[in-house]
Amino acid sequence: MKTYKFRLSPTSRQKEKLDWTLDTCRVLYNSCLVDRNRHYESTGKGLSRMTQQKILVQDKKNIEYLTNIHSQVLQDVLFRVEKAYNNFFRRVKAKNGKAGYPRFKNYGRYDSITYTQSGFGIDDTGKLSLSKIGHIKLKQHRG
Repeated sequence: MKTYKFRLSPTSRQKEKLDWTLDTCRVLYNSCLVDRNRHYESTGKGLSRMTQQKILVQDKKNIEYLTNIHSQVLQDVLFRVEKAYNNFFRRVKAKNGKAGYPRFKNYGRYDSITYTQSGFGIDDTGKLSLSKIGHIKLKQHRG
């Protein structure tokens, strides 16, 4: 499998939308950490990603601005939270020094979004098409 990095040239409006999306995903990440902590404190059991996905579906009905972000981008945030907890518990089980409990993401510390299956593509004009963001100019220097 190969990975290529390309330079994007978003308009100022697209840049604002990307920044807003990143910040909203960061807030969702932190909110998921809080939800897991509160659920554990009140029940003594962990909160699963699937349960959080069900909560996210309900939140999208009640919190209108969440509909401005592609659903798979939001779901990837939940996968990241789950991965952080799985890594934490793996380190606790291994007992190799400090386990490193999942931390909150401060502004600027959540710097990527992931479109996993759909919502993205390169159109006929050579622009990157991102769902809910638009067509972004792309410097594609590799075929």
